[in-house]
Amino acid sequence: MSIFKLTGILVFVSASFVHGQNKKEITKDSLISFRPTGIRLGTDLVGIIKTGVTPGFSNQEFIADIDFHRYYLVAEAGRYSRDLSISNGDYANSGSYLRVGVDVNFLVKDPDKNMFFLGFRYGRARYDERVRYLTETEYGDQLKLSENSEVTSGWMELTTGLRIKVWKVLWMGYTGRLKFAPSTPSTTPVAPYDIPGYGLTFKQPWWGFSYYVMMRIPFQGQK
Repeated sequence: MSIFKLTGILVFVSASFVHGQNKKEITKDSLISFRPTGIRLGTDLVGIIKTGVTPGFSNQEFIADIDFHRYYLVAEAGRYSRDLSISNGDYANSGSYLRVGVDVNFLVKDPDKNMFFLGFRYGRARYDERVRYLTETEYGDQLKLSENSEVTSGWMELTTGLRIKVWKVLWMGYTGRLKFAPSTPSTTPVAPYDIPGYGLTFKQPWWGFSYYVMMRIPFQGQK
């Protein structure tokens, strides 16, 4: 057997061995890296502050996310109410909403799991609306009432933001939102005006901003 044939055989065997080892390592690492390490729970400070300083307005929003390597499954839920004066009457809205989606983290190698992310949400809201207004008739001004009961609306969002570990299990960060494609029923007594979790229906697209304080609960055996 020539030296060239022997060298070729050794190179082939070595390459096959290395490929096999790398395949095993990649498979093992993939299983470990995609295993969730913890869940974060938090609340939106923007809604809390706005509730405190805006008469007739209330918004409480909560968030939860869980990691799968660089992908985070996210759920955001809230309660919303608003009372608003209009030129010839008043408007009231109350309801709840839920957003679900995924964020993709671009700081993959950060040991503290800090995040700069891009993401997507699908939102859904159920709410009641009421508008009272004065209208002129031949008998004088009359107060009229129109209501939308248990209206369901949906929309989509593109998101971006940061999550930063500030102390042990305490995290803070923001989410910026580009909300678009709101859908509302066409059979309501009046056209829906304000969708909880989205905003004014005639604003397309609609910008949003949340600033969260969160607590991370690691799973057993994880950091």
